[in-house]
Amino acid sequence: MSRQPDVTAYLGLGSNLGDRFANLEKAMILLSSELKVEAKSSVYGTEPVGYTQQPRFLNAACRVCTDLSPRALLDMVKRIEVVMGRTPGFRHAPRLIDIDILLYDKLVMDTPDLVIPHPELANRAFALIPLAEIAPGIMHPVLGKSISQLMVEVSGKEGVHDCRQSLAMGRRLPMKIRSFTTADYNQVWQLWHACHIPLGTSDTQAAIEKKLERDPDLFLVADVNNAILGVVLGAWDGRTGWIYNHAVEPRCRGQGIGSALMVELEHRLAKKGATSIKLLVSRDNLDAQDFYQASGFKEDSDQLGMSKPVGRRTTRKKTSVTETARRPDVPGNR
Repeated sequence: MSRQPDVTAYLGLGSNLGDRFANLEKAMILLSSELKVEAKSSVYGTEPVGYTQQPRFLNAACRVCTDLSPRALLDMVKRIEVVMGRTPGFRHAPRLIDIDILLYDKLVMDTPDLVIPHPELANRAFALIPLAEIAPGIMHPVLGKSISQLMVEVSGKEGVHDCRQSLAMGRRLPMKIRSFTTADYNQVWQLWHACHIPLGTSDTQAAIEKKLERDPDLFLVADVNNAILGVVLGAWDGRTGWIYNHAVEPRCRGQGIGSALMVELEHRLAKKGATSIKLLVSRDNLDAQDFYQASGFKEDSDQLGMSKPVGRRTTRKKTSVTETARRPDVPGNR
């Protein structure tokens, strides 16, 4: 490989097939075996661009220190893509992993197979937003604008959502996952309120204490130096585990708190004999959907959520003989 004095480069990573978060984690590990990875962004859920009939992406960026030449760096990241199982596809096709060179020091390079800075960098929110997290003041060597300036210019043009997962390095919080106690209620209520969790009579202190009589070990909090920074309420109906009111302090997201709560709750539900875990998430809450998908949850195609205002009477349409013949399982349509 071509070697030279160390330079700083920035890479963009994306995945929309398989376990997307695990793919990004593995790619980072493989990059770390070849380069010095100095900083990593959070992971963002993004809408596909170009060819939209495909799953949403997870994207991230990292800063590396390397003595590889630009072309040698390109060869190395493409080799990692192949090792991870990426196969050739059409432009904007779904991919298991994609690693792009976004910036290479202040280099400007334009060849048939390698252009630096990445030719689409200034137009792609899914690349600029993660990059701006770790390099907001770095200047684009062609446009003469900072990454943060470019990010502002494209914000809102593409769907990019902070999915509350993190690949960021650094010292972990001194976190303890433990069972809820009644003394935690005020902090937990404030956390739910800060996270805009819809609260009702079933979430009063008296109601929570009643729930604890049934499943005292399934109400978990993330305790960091006696501050409650995360919470999840679990339940078990004898067969299926359920998750409610999962929340993490907004200022502390991206540090593994939500994932740690989910892992511990799943462990406790498994010990009770639960064979699956279910939860409800708003279709508009794309951040939560990305988080749960990255945690292994999939949309349940066998059930449809339904609701009805209490006290409102409705008149069901009478079913004719003809309609019954077409729908032999009336009135118990599934």
